[in-house]
Amino acid sequence: MKVLDQQYSANSLTLRLSALGGSQQTILLRVNDTRAKPKVEGAQIQQTGNPSLRPVQIDFGAGEGYVEKTVKFTW
Repeated sequence: MKVLDQQYSANSLTLRLSALGGSQQTILLRVNDTRAKPKVEGAQIQQTGNPSLRPVQIDFGAGEGYVEKTVKFTW
């Protein structure tokens, strides 16, 4: 997986990612304040026993070679 672009603003982060078409990638989301309620568009936050380190699953659509996906985190 490649990070092609990132945009940061108050309480949000938008990533433009690229990975092989049809693949599933996982990144880890660090939550410093366990009272925070992070949300994500374009991926799914997985619930685990560790509230400060959460896996985020990103599904890249079908396609030949690399395909792009935008994922937006807000808190």
